[in-house]
Amino acid sequence: MKKPDDISVPYNVFIDLDKTILSLNSGTILVKKAHKDGLMRTRDLLNGLYLSILYKMEWRDTRKIINAMAMWMKGLSEEVFSEFATGIVQDHLIDLIRPDMHDEIAFHQSKGARIVMLSAALSYICDPIGEFFKMDHIISSHLEVKDGLFTGRPIGRLCFGVEKLNSLKSFCKDNPCELLNDYYYADSISDLHVLKVVGHPVCVDPDKRLARYAKRHNWRVIS
Repeated sequence: MKKPDDISVPYNVFIDLDKTILSLNSGTILVKKAHKDGLMRTRDLLNGLYLSILYKMEWRDTRKIINAMAMWMKGLSEEVFSEFATGIVQDHLIDLIRPDMHDEIAFHQSKGARIVMLSAALSYICDPIGEFFKMDHIISSHLEVKDGLFTGRPIGRLCFGVEKLNSLKSFCKDNPCELLNDYYYADSISDLHVLKVVGHPVCVDPDKRLARYAKRHNWRVIS
């Protein structure tokens, strides 16, 4: 596998957000603050914790869990939530950006790469962080809004697991992509669908299953 300083052709760099650009999961911080500020009811918080346990133990279909997690926002004003999310980014998440990812992104930008965030996180979190880094494109999850209020349902499918790969393929239809020259930075085994199709997979502080896979395939690991 080529080292980063061997790059000599235009290419794309796809980057996950949670536990990759950020050292923590943005959703955890968002939910805790939403409950503290009264945007989330206690019963919704407890249900979210229950769903998180199901997710970690793999006791229920992952997509159903993720879709259920968004239901707490049903009836919430998009305008109020957008301002709230922007505040979370400015007051908390910017400080949680991994220093090594500052360096990685700056390096690729200096080489003329197109920087694309590819994340399951909501657009209300991804967009301001993308602006902070002056990224070229943002691919993220979107929620349905009617009459200014969230319905609790996603627009299409949330950008998670194999859906990340589908979103990547859709992006490449509209934007030139030579995936063998491209990078994807990610932390989770759920990102494996995309990591396997790019020429330069990079695992950032990977979970145990992804770390084992990366070691077997001699992938670059930032830890």
